Amino acid sequence: FPVVLSNGLGGTLLAWHYIVEHLRGRFRIISWDYRGLYGSERPARKGSYSVAHHARDLEALLNHLDIQEAIFLGWSMGVQVNFEFARFNAHRMRGLAAFNGTWGRVFDTAFNSPLARFVIPRIFDAVQERAELTAKGIAAATNTTVYLDLMKLAGAVHKNIDEKLIHGLARGFAGLDYVAYSENMKALGLHDASDVLPAIACPALIVTGDRDLFTPVSTAQTIVQRMPRAEMMVLKGGTHYTPLEFPREITTRLDSLFSRAGVQG
Repeated sequence: FPVVLSNGLGGTLLAWHYIVEHLRGRFRIISWDYRGLYGSERPARKGSYSVAHHARDLEALLNHLDIQEAIFLGWSMGVQVNFEFARFNAHRMRGLAAFNGTWGRVFDTAFNSPLARFVIPRIFDAVQERAELTAKGIAAATNTTVYLDLMKLAGAVHKNIDEKLIHGLARGFAGLDYVAYSENMKALGLHDASDVLPAIACPALIVTGDRDLFTPVSTAQTIVQRMPRAEMMVLKGGTHYTPLEFPREITTRLDSLFSRAGVQG
């Protein structure tokens, strides 16, 4: 049975390492890189980075593979991509799991600060204008372990996170096209799929960490309130990287979700 993995902006399939290993050999796993990121080139047309564009890419990919129904897992931005996909394809969703994401307007709730909606887009304007310098700076930072120590100190990752996997994600992140990355991030901040949530009737699991700075627990609570068959899982000490921080707890709940959806591997 097909399982779709919709990535965040900050990682490839590596962010799903433990989940992939749990599903390997039992399910067909489908994923892809967003426009302009990692293995995907920039789109020919400027401004083609909206979440709706990514959702249509997903639709085209599944049509190409002749997949009519799947379970959809999304992390970070991938949560919004899956919600947007559901706008016209909710009937193709046998089940859904959302990790550390929101329904939209992510900058409005990030860091629990009303200033985030103004500050974050300006940061990515600056990143875009200085894309080459940004790439060099991040590459230099990720050649050491200092960045990880700082992330742990700031509470951006759990102290027990798999450092090898985080280093792998960081090295991939350092090689990004930061013009495309900034365009994607700014487009993400404009997306809103709040109107779609009540129409997603499949069994759903909404996962968050109580120390997630970018998508606070309140965003997950709102999703659960609006989706008819959603269950919530809050991981104590979890940050924005719960799939890499609590693999055993998460894969156990995923098995339960698959059972609720009537899917066996």
